[in-house]
Amino acid sequence: MDSQKNIHFIAMGGSGMEPLARWCAEKGYKVSGSDISEKSVKKLNKLGFNCKLKHSEDNIPSDCNLVVYSNAIPENNIEVQEAKQRNITRLHRPIFLAKQFNKAEKRIAVTGTHGKTTTSSLISWIVYKSGRDPNVLIGGEMLNWNAGYKVGRNNYFVVEADESNPEFVNLDPTTLVLNNLDCDHMDTYRTMENLERYITDYITSRDEKCNFVMPREKGLGMSRILENSSIRPGSIITTALIEDDKELGQGSMADRALLEGKIISEGERGMLMRVLYYGLPLGEFFLPLSGKHNARNVLSAIGACLTLGMDENEIYEGLRSFKGVGKRMEKIGDTVIGEIFSDYAHHPTALRETLKSIKNKYKNKKIGIVFEPHRYTRLQKTHEQFSNVLNSFKFNQKLILPIYTAGEKKIDGISSELLVRKNPDCQLVKQEDIIENLENGENDIVVFLGAGSIHKIAHQTFKLCQIN
Repeated sequence: MDSQKNIHFIAMGGSGMEPLARWCAEKGYKVSGSDISEKSVKKLNKLGFNCKLKHSEDNIPSDCNLVVYSNAIPENNIEVQEAKQRNITRLHRPIFLAKQFNKAEKRIAVTGTHGKTTTSSLISWIVYKSGRDPNVLIGGEMLNWNAGYKVGRNNYFVVEADESNPEFVNLDPTTLVLNNLDCDHMDTYRTMENLERYITDYITSRDEKCNFVMPREKGLGMSRILENSSIRPGSIITTALIEDDKELGQGSMADRALLEGKIISEGERGMLMRVLYYGLPLGEFFLPLSGKHNARNVLSAIGACLTLGMDENEIYEGLRSFKGVGKRMEKIGDTVIGEIFSDYAHHPTALRETLKSIKNKYKNKKIGIVFEPHRYTRLQKTHEQFSNVLNSFKFNQKLILPIYTAGEKKIDGISSELLVRKNPDCQLVKQEDIIENLENGENDIVVFLGAGSIHKIAHQTFKLCQIN
């Protein structure tokens, strides 16, 4: 890498941008940036960065020779225009990420609608614990490192490939993990068929050195992908979570996944899963996670590690010491209104799997949930699915907050009231009324769910209600 390169990051505090900027700084780049979030700017400046609040042409240093910006930043942004006027090279984040990632010898990318952050974090930790020292860039905070990045040797690189931006196809992995495919990001792809076609074309375009890890289960949106992708024989590990003991390891390999898992037991500390590879026992693995969705994430991670030539002992050691990912059933702390957790679930499928996991893990506890819908456009397309999910589970309390807009314009007729109307046991509340409502709930556990300001709200609630 050119240690003289001076990079300016626009929207530096974003979940994908901050880890990338910090990774670059540790690699020897000179880094500056800007963001409209005062909290993010304060955090970055406390870490020693030169990050400016709000956007201005004066934010770009005179010696800057590369500007990297989020795809959420429009081309008419004042800093983008200033960089253009000064003839400074400008790259979207996915393009710049691909340029760094594609230099590595072993390149592992994880994509799909759900579970990307957890799966890429699992792979990163298992590879690290085996002594292979990977570079890592993910879109969340790994609790083992308290960061979403790691600088390592260039021969291994693990990234979370966000399919919401079509430019992710510039990544050229040697192992590609596709967890699942669901109806999301339709503002970009318009139809599910377009998304499937785009992913299929990407898979088919990979060269002969690429290995693939994909689920072979119904309901995960993968059937047409597997049918239509041109994947050379021997380059794919298919996975499946088996629920019936009688089906584990049964039937011909032509009709089964190569990597199968079965949850043996599950409790508050995690779960134990038996895993078969090519019909033969690979081992029994303890996972400090809960839920079938996480069991599937683990199978994907095991499959990726097998493509790297790792053995079952290395995988076992990595899994059992994994601490999890921030905002994925992350415990915030104990309070007078119950134990507080925060989770990123903001899509109907993710919400269903998370709520199911909570019910299974805390069977004898009184549970309250606080859900913040994310974006008008998402709720417009999925409010019926959200309503069905919320109606499927009985909880001690279900509080629904107003929509987190993420900068979107209001859409007439679309509000959180849609969810409350169809679910009489849901209650619409304002942020300032959360604590008062929870105080009346007598919950053992309270889970805050969503992708907007809800994590911040969970922390604020903890500070006001913590046990002294």
